[in-house]
Amino acid sequence: MIKLIAVDMDGTFLNSQSKYNEVRFKEIHSKLDEKGIHFVVASGNQYYQLKDFFTDYNVRIR
Repeated sequence: MIKLIAVDMDGTFLNSQSKYNEVRFKEIHSKLDEKGIHFVVASGNQYYQLKDFFTDYNVRIR
């Protein structure tokens, strides 16, 4: 059973323009919520910089 998905941002979750497919992520995030799976951002970037990427979501940034 998957309880958590953690992603790095630069070069992994974000593309070369420091963006991600927000429409696709919204759909995926909704499905994760339905299943009780947490989405976690794991990065060395500044907290507030990371938080700006996910203003519409309840994500944990560590």
